[in-house]
Amino acid sequence: TLWSNSPGQDKEKTLRGKIALSLLAGKDGTVWVGEDACGIDCFRQGNNRKELSAPVNRLLDNTIVQTIFQDNKGILWFGTYLKGILCYNPGNGHTRFLNPDPQLPIHIRCLYEDNRGNIYAGTHHGLYLYRQADGHFSRPAAMNAAIGDPILRDMAADRAGNLYVATFGNGITRFNPEGKTTGRQNRKQGFP
Repeated sequence: TLWSNSPGQDKEKTLRGKIALSLLAGKDGTVWVGEDACGIDCFRQGNNRKELSAPVNRLLDNTIVQTIFQDNKGILWFGTYLKGILCYNPGNGHTRFLNPDPQLPIHIRCLYEDNRGNIYAGTHHGLYLYRQADGHFSRPAAMNAAIGDPILRDMAADRAGNLYVATFGNGITRFNPEGKTTGRQNRKQGFP
């Protein structure tokens, strides 16, 4: 085992929690581990030792980190349970919290960046779109209506830029790069 939560193990190779929920191998080779109620651990490339002083460790302490994403600028996005998103720039150490809907406690399950640099956040309240150009979130009504289930599980894109959104109970919906629905797979269409 490379990293675990085992008594007596070298503290620099020990995860703080017993449940690893998310992983990201960053562009610089750092491995980020999102944990259940323990925040994150990060292990630097080459030595497999935990970075104990990363500023995000303190900001996400005692937090459930469900997803970790790195955008095309190298910014890390940590999607949390009920605390929104923490953005962290490893180059300058700058951090900021974002909440797609300040009126609701948001459970961030997945993150995706389109070819325009917009960030999609999949939550238990549907899909949100963060436009980095103006720094604002919106909740695209047409996309959420097409998805038909507010509890999103994951997102992925193909080479053509089509976005696939997986839900808790309504299968998978595909959108073209302009955000138009181009397909759905669920039980009605024979999807298991």
